[in-house]
Amino acid sequence: MSEYTEDGEFHLDKNSDKDQSEFLPPTPEISSYRKHSMDYFTRDGVILRTGFSILRDWFLLCIRELLDNAVDFLTRKYQGADDCIITVDIFKDDNTFRLKVKNSNYNDYEVFRNKKGIFNFEGRYGSKQDLHIISRGMLGDAQKQILAFGYTLIHLNDDGSEFKEKQWEQPLIIRHNGKEYKIYLKVDMARQIEIVSGLDEATGEVPHKDTEIELIVPIPNEVRNDLNRECIENFCKKYPLFTTDITFKFQITDNSSYGSIQAKPEPAQKPDSQILKLIPLTVAGESPRATIGIEYNALHPISREPWYKQNSVHSYTAEEFKRRLVNMDSKQVNEIPIYDFLITYREGSNIRKTADNDISAAELLSLPGRERDKRIEDYYTQLKTALPPPEKLILPYTTNKQERKSALIGRCNCLYDNLEKDKSKASYRAIYGKYEDKTKKVSYPYFFEILAIPFDNPRSADNNVTFIGAINYSISPKTDNSLFECDYSKYIPIGQYSVPRNILGVLHVFGFHDYANDSAKLPCLIVANLVTPRRDPDGQEKSRIDVAPFAGTIVEAIRKMSSDIKSYRAVGIRFSKPSERRAATQVTSGRGLLEGVLSDYLQKNHWL
Repeated sequence: MSEYTEDGEFHLDKNSDKDQSEFLPPTPEISSYRKHSMDYFTRDGVILRTGFSILRDWFLLCIRELLDNAVDFLTRKYQGADDCIITVDIFKDDNTFRLKVKNSNYNDYEVFRNKKGIFNFEGRYGSKQDLHIISRGMLGDAQKQILAFGYTLIHLNDDGSEFKEKQWEQPLIIRHNGKEYKIYLKVDMARQIEIVSGLDEATGEVPHKDTEIELIVPIPNEVRNDLNRECIENFCKKYPLFTTDITFKFQITDNSSYGSIQAKPEPAQKPDSQILKLIPLTVAGESPRATIGIEYNALHPISREPWYKQNSVHSYTAEEFKRRLVNMDSKQVNEIPIYDFLITYREGSNIRKTADNDISAAELLSLPGRERDKRIEDYYTQLKTALPPPEKLILPYTTNKQERKSALIGRCNCLYDNLEKDKSKASYRAIYGKYEDKTKKVSYPYFFEILAIPFDNPRSADNNVTFIGAINYSISPKTDNSLFECDYSKYIPIGQYSVPRNILGVLHVFGFHDYANDSAKLPCLIVANLVTPRRDPDGQEKSRIDVAPFAGTIVEAIRKMSSDIKSYRAVGIRFSKPSERRAATQVTSGRGLLEGVLSDYLQKNHWL
């Protein structure tokens, strides 16, 4: 669900009609909201909210969140279409970063209907965190953060020595439904207040109905060398991997003055992460001061499956259900009947309209606390008993495994040109799962898919196991957010290896390791995608989810996938130490090959 789409979204909007009277010292009643809203405008606040501590990743985060919103909109509104396009234009020089993301909307569906709610910095809850459907963007309030980045970046190193507060004068430009809006932000840190202007009056017309967002932010000195074209290109190339039904067109222009891009040494990694490398795509032989284009064509039409109608009350705790009601924005509180709120849930279609639910949210919230809570509990109980929990997730992509495998292989071949061309040697596994927590009375289905494609030359020292992960089809700029970190000890044979703490460790258990000898699996590109309507944050970071509910399914999928990938020994390539791998000869028949086949059999079937 995009922040600029439609029904089912509820924003806290306590001060949507701001005026100069707001520029007063905050009262005790609202001071906590003010403090929270200031998190958008400080380095520490952004890190706390997003989990992105590397400054370079903030720029990639803008790309990811705008792409996520565009994809969510298209897959919901243009079901069955095969001509949807997302275009991304990126320009950077020594001082500024300019980003434009545009998505098709030739049917002129209305978007950005509640700009005041979207850009209300005191809103504590984003729509994507309160609505349990398959959606992409992790933040839920990304538009606000993107608008705030300009101010935040010019105040990274403030030491409190200046009276005058600098403002970032460039607006966030939104073009939609034939009109253009320029959104400006002013911040007064001393009073802990901000004002957003340009929300209501269009600044001009545009000759198309598409939705386009344009952002210009400064590039601080400390990130100038890290934010190079290579890192931007790497991320843009990976993003469309799991999104196979939309055409993507990227244009990246780097007009910076640096002479060359030097690869930075990899930071120290956790023990499990030393087993495998997450090898980035590289740009070889090109000057960084150039414009490049990247294009991925849609491989099939957008699915017609009603995947977006799966917001089930069974995935909500009682507290979460109540919070979603009491934190509606001010406009919706007065206009939306409770019955309309209830039918945003999958179970709501089985609830009859009655005098108890045919009231506005404002009427409900005006009741005395005990009576209000009793009403909310009754609504929750009615929904819970209307239908049993869903057993299987409906996906926004084909459920035909061969079609999905073929589409993913097509995307992977756009990433790497040195993959095995025989599709039968690739292994694709997809598992539907269901999580239940009887204590919290929560139940919801999920889906995990994993694909392994061997590289075409297993002897090459350049070909090592490479992993790319995604949550709900979206790839994070932050590498370790896609490693599905949790404790897998419950699902791994005790004593065989050290306890895996992420998916790399699990892959190591099943033979994808460091090529110490020929028992290792052939080097592969491995891509995995977890699809879940509920994403509980891991700690305070919105960008990292708790993977523990899905750990058993992840291990099972890897075990099955690994059984299809042969080891070096099984294909007759024998070596006893890594330095021998490149020159190893291949046995095509005889004892060496037979030993490898038997060894693989025992590993697959007995975990030996």
